[in-house]
Amino acid sequence: MRAFFIFKRMTPTNYEHNWNVTKGALERVFELPTFSAAIAFVIAVGRIAELNNHHPDISISYTKVTLRSVTHDQGNSITVKDHQLAHKIDAIYFP
Repeated sequence: MRAFFIFKRMTPTNYEHNWNVTKGALERVFELPTFSAAIAFVIAVGRIAELNNHHPDISISYTKVTLRSVTHDQGNSITVKDHQLAHKIDAIYFP
């Protein structure tokens, strides 16, 4: 399986994403076509998280990947870091 990832250049006000606020965190469920695709997506999310030193909570249920993001060192609140991370992850998801 080959995956190509495209990143948009981000300006300070360009944090567009398709995540929702759920119980005080940004959250989104991603649906992938196969279990292998879900695992590959999680690996890509992990790379983004490491590059940004900001790590979401990850839950995998077969072909569904749920990501939740808060900034732990800011009292488990949603910050710009979370919006930036959501934007970058959305940029690699092609349903």
